[in-house]
Amino acid sequence: METFTITVKEVLERKVEIEAENIHSATVKAQYQYENKEIVLNTEDAINLIISGRDKEGESSELDISI
Repeated sequence: METFTITVKEVLERKVEIEAENIHSATVKAQYQYENKEIVLNTEDAINLIISGRDKEGESSELDISI
């Protein structure tokens, strides 16, 4: 039996409405809100799960699961 290092990545996504003068300002406002915990993502926002690994010979395996 071998031991493998496996990477598990969960992708979270939430759409929010931001009032701003332009798209750049809206993006900056969203970043500010996220950094100040006004936008908090949780498990209900999960949209994708990726599980991957590579063995010593370079062979890889990846599962890409839409949630």
